[in-house]
Amino acid sequence: MTISKAIQTWLSNYDRLQFVETDRLEADPESYGLYKQPTFEEIAYIDGSALRTDYYYFVARENAQLQEDREENHSFLEALEEWIESEVEAGNPPKIIGFEEIGIANSFYLQDESEEEAVYQIGIYVTYLRRNNNGR
Repeated sequence: MTISKAIQTWLSNYDRLQFVETDRLEADPESYGLYKQPTFEEIAYIDGSALRTDYYYFVARENAQLQEDREENHSFLEALEEWIESEVEAGNPPKIIGFEEIGIANSFYLQDESEEEAVYQIGIYVTYLRRNNNGR
């Protein structure tokens, strides 16, 4: 399983996120996608393994025509960020080989809007130990 798929599967455990797309956001409200960012940080070890941090965008398209919609969107996204932190603290991280840490890199913000919808984004990071080719 890829790291992206592991994160998607894990996020799908949150009440409102039954399905999270890969590198895509549907045109309908209540659509969610996970996009890998082209940035990573890596600390190489002498045995050839490395501690690597990858970055992802979680993107949500929501109704936003009414003030109540936008307030609900903020409540949902704040609760999702809290869920991510609480799941890790409770010992329920995504199933990633060599997993070390997952968390919020950037809190949610409005990325795009139209008359009826808004697209919000949360930055997520995941740190894991990459083994060398000899399995060490």
